[in-house]
Amino acid sequence: DKLDIKVTKRYLKKYGVDVIGITNSIECVNRLKGYEEFDMILVDHMMPVMNGVEILNVVKSLEGYKIPVMICLTANVIDGAREYYKSLGFDDYLAKPIDKKDFDKIIKRYLK
Repeated sequence: DKLDIKVTKRYLKKYGVDVIGITNSIECVNRLKGYEEFDMILVDHMMPVMNGVEILNVVKSLEGYKIPVMICLTANVIDGAREYYKSLGFDDYLAKPIDKKDFDKIIKRYLK
């Protein structure tokens, strides 16, 4: 949602990266199908219309598309969550509400 995007943009400001905030899955899929390249995509697991897993599957289905780092944002934090989301094909996950220290670890791990 818009609050998550605002928080994420604020956290990423110190890294000097460009952030595109997309609030719905349709816009996300349309940009991906246009082969717009991203270094990292943070996708909410429970987006309306299409969930994060469905968006991940769209990305994987795009022939010749350089798949970016895919991080799932979720409030569904359970034991084994990291393994679960990795088994779905995500590179990692972040629990919501986003913890700044966890966010920094993810960014430093995956964003060069």
